[in-house]
Amino acid sequence: MSENLNVDKFANGDKIIHAKTNIEWMQAMKKKIPAWCIYENDADNELVFGKLYNWYAVNDQRGLAPKGWHISTSKEWMKMLQILGGEKYAGKTLKGSNGWINEQKYGEKSLFRANPGGFRNAHDGSFENLGYYGYWWTSDSKTNEKAKNRGLEYDNDSVNSGVYFKGGGFSVRCIMDKSKL
Repeated sequence: MSENLNVDKFANGDKIIHAKTNIEWMQAMKKKIPAWCIYENDADNELVFGKLYNWYAVNDQRGLAPKGWHISTSKEWMKMLQILGGEKYAGKTLKGSNGWINEQKYGEKSLFRANPGGFRNAHDGSFENLGYYGYWWTSDSKTNEKAKNRGLEYDNDSVNSGVYFKGGGFSVRCIMDKSKL
């Protein structure tokens, strides 16, 4: 997908909890319930950055991705990054032209168009790093408490690989199912 996921229902039509307050976000994490939010509950942020989801939404059996799509795996991210010159350089190609704090215009060199949507902190529900960083969940779990993700920073071209608490809120990208390619 060329934009961050922006759905409030699972593929089967069930609603995903909209956790607006820090308390609601932390309750969803504690109970391991799928949830989404908009950065600082600001509709303007949703237009540019889409929604942030906890990993419980990413991993839910009802399917967060639209029909014909799936959440990218770490392996699929790696394949894309290799095609774009490797983890160390692919960020420049992946970055979109909106929202970066350094006002760099990256020129939409790929269809990915990564914009820095920040994240929602798993420890207290606060919003952090809008304009500075973009983080995307992969579909891969690392431990019972953490899952794998990818990230871009405003001040370098690397695409980072990391793990974070499943109760945190990151952006999500989907990839078309192979049968549709």
